[in-house]
Amino acid sequence: PDNFRRGFTSETSGAGRRFGWVPIGDNKIYWFATNNQPADEQLAPAQRKQKVIELFGDWHSPLPETIAATDENAILQNDCSDREPETGWANGRVLLLGDAAHPTTPNMGQGGCMALEDAVILARILRNQPNFSDAFRLFERERFARTKYVIERSRKFGEVGQWQNSFAVGLRNFLMRVYPLALVQKEQHKIHGFEA
Repeated sequence: PDNFRRGFTSETSGAGRRFGWVPIGDNKIYWFATNNQPADEQLAPAQRKQKVIELFGDWHSPLPETIAATDENAILQNDCSDREPETGWANGRVLLLGDAAHPTTPNMGQGGCMALEDAVILARILRNQPNFSDAFRLFERERFARTKYVIERSRKFGEVGQWQNSFAVGLRNFLMRVYPLALVQKEQHKIHGFEA
């Protein structure tokens, strides 16, 4: 849409639903919409677009314009899930990385980032520890606390974003307005400032 702010990322939360967007270059944006609904409730592409319009068509601009400008075949539908953090990624000369080891919900945009962190840290460990089994166990020990933290924060962020109770939604929205920026930045740095 013409009124989309370039270089600006946003997420808007309502009761049981959220809509967010991120510029991805070449005059395009990536957007997502969430809604509390039963798992495995799959819709055809035309139905998906209509459902998103029903849910977000009366929200603030540029959300309705963004949805209208999107080809219905470009709208994907996926359930969000993760699992409890657990060890067991390493077994002899076999090692799981990324979502295979530590799947997380997309609420913080860290799934791919953690896979890249895994690759960098594994390369560093393998440079210093040529025995694969030992290296893989060391990798798991080094990565578990961080991945557990991100999984749990992402899950909590998603749960709060999907609250439906009107009192809880009002409280969430109030706290988002008054929460100290310094604390937000500290939390963001803990997630996004990690150095592998």
